[in-house]
Amino acid sequence: MKFKFYTFALLFSTLFFAVSCSSEDKNAGGTSEAENAIAITEKTVAGVSQKGPFTSGSFVTLYELNFRTRAQTGKSFVGKITGDKGEFSIDKIELASQYALFRADGFYRNEITGKVSASQISLNAISDLSERENVNVNLLTHLEYERAVWLAMEKEIAIKEAKAEADREIFAVFGAEYDGNRFEDLDIFGNGDADAALLGISVIMHAGRSEGEFSQALANLAQDLQNDGKWDDLAAIAATADNSFEADTVQIRKNIESWDISKTVPEFAPVVEQFWNDAFGLGRCTAKREGEVRPDSNSRSKYYGEDFVCEKGHWHLIGEKKTPSSASISSSSTSDKTGSSSSSTTKRSSSSSTTKRSSSSSPSAVSFDSPYREETSIIDPEVLALLGACDDDNEKEIKKAFNVSFICKRGLWHSLLLVDMEQNSWFNPDITYGTLTDKRNGQTYKTVVIGTQNWMAENLHYAGENASEELTANLADENLCPSEDEEYCKKAGYVYSWTAAMNISPIYKTKVMGTIPINEVHQGICPDGWHIPTLDEWGALFDYVKSIYGETECASVLKSSEGWIWYGTTYVPSNKTGFSVISTGMEYNQISLSLMGGATAFIMATYNGITDIRDLFMFNVQEHFVEGAQHIYPAHVRCVENPK
Repeated sequence: MKFKFYTFALLFSTLFFAVSCSSEDKNAGGTSEAENAIAITEKTVAGVSQKGPFTSGSFVTLYELNFRTRAQTGKSFVGKITGDKGEFSIDKIELASQYALFRADGFYRNEITGKVSASQISLNAISDLSERENVNVNLLTHLEYERAVWLAMEKEIAIKEAKAEADREIFAVFGAEYDGNRFEDLDIFGNGDADAALLGISVIMHAGRSEGEFSQALANLAQDLQNDGKWDDLAAIAATADNSFEADTVQIRKNIESWDISKTVPEFAPVVEQFWNDAFGLGRCTAKREGEVRPDSNSRSKYYGEDFVCEKGHWHLIGEKKTPSSASISSSSTSDKTGSSSSSTTKRSSSSSTTKRSSSSSPSAVSFDSPYREETSIIDPEVLALLGACDDDNEKEIKKAFNVSFICKRGLWHSLLLVDMEQNSWFNPDITYGTLTDKRNGQTYKTVVIGTQNWMAENLHYAGENASEELTANLADENLCPSEDEEYCKKAGYVYSWTAAMNISPIYKTKVMGTIPINEVHQGICPDGWHIPTLDEWGALFDYVKSIYGETECASVLKSSEGWIWYGTTYVPSNKTGFSVISTGMEYNQISLSLMGGATAFIMATYNGITDIRDLFMFNVQEHFVEGAQHIYPAHVRCVENPK
């Protein structure tokens, strides 16, 4: 199972459209009208109810939901929690349809204090009982509930599809990528990465808050998520990050272990640490950044401007005493994978602030630490069967499986990411590439002809050398290499705001107008004779690729065979076209696709007015493309040659 942590992008709400190489409707769920009601008869459903675990004697109530409206019908069944882990069972369930709401009410074990809570809490879960005999109720199912119902009604899709979309969004809010595990399967005593995320997010939301404050914060977040799947309250995010930073995860683990309920407590500390790292704009602390000092750049954080130092895989506030963590990093952990087996945290007085986490207010200064990201360990059995053992004897050895490279590090196989590669490995050795030399700075790029178009086969790396006065002004405030690793950026290319790439005034980043001064063939920041591709030109590329390779390989043949996170045999990149899309990571609202190996984005020169702003073309780890509607996110540039 893969579980990947991503940087937050929290700036503005935006429209986005998922498109693939096919023009067919990709709504996998269909409409609610296409579903059939399935009566439930004589059914028994069991599960666990957890914040920490609800105490014995608490109740779980199952409410029948109307098949069309998802409203309660008034029919209900009650089960009692009888086990230390929050176990419950409800027998002889008879429902007119498969949809049911579960509500757990009662006292719970508070992992922050280690004691039974002084006040009660209610948590919800919605489920399709036609396919389940086990339903767990937890903090994540609670956050999922209102959002999933809203999606099902507004989009007229099945609850199953609405829940999957809601789950992806909720994981993104906390800096994680949804990996397909249903929230109602998760257990804070489980040994999977998603189980660790459940416990970590529970700690994130509860740390620094009284039980009453926690309940209110949870209600506020559920309401915030309902209509758009985003956490828009920047003040609340910063406060939550401050509290997470102050949380003593070592003591919290001891509290949970003292309950003597389970031998397994998943590695939740990296989840908590990742959250405040991203919220403070620090990024990953890796061996390459050892000794680096960086300030908390979140102006809403009470630690704003305070300096943190990267030491042995963890960020520490300078001058604070570091407390070693007892939580070692397991093979399924979502740690920063820097080689440290401890998680150092700092303990401070509890935060009374009500401020929240945010990314930088500067569009080109969002957290963009792709070169320092490392994918979680590969546990796919098909891959491991080909790679064999990873141990001290083959540390740092690189092997291929399914034409994708993996590296052995500290006993685990990982996807080999761009920062560890030579640039030449990103290209297809069987393709005869052309050459483009940018006369402005002497930079040479590989080019490739696909159909009737001649494209750059690598990302633009131009910082304004010998630029016109206008271009110099439009590049003035750009953060072209946010990772601050110039060696990497030279290989992977710079990132540009939309206005800088188009070489127009930065005022158009935030000023929406009926017309913008761009041409059909718009040179922008490209070398002479080349221009920023339009949406139609991207479409022409995909149409040609689809006609040659078919829809199923449409994205795979455009992506470099190296540097993408392993996602199974369906999405193995082959780079048959030589186009060599590399996965540098990206920022795009709260879609949170900024992990190296997971996504990338390119600037487009299409602006048709307020109702049709299309500025980014995106690739993710699967075969989908996304076109955006916001001019504030940095992305790469691939130029296409002007028509002859």
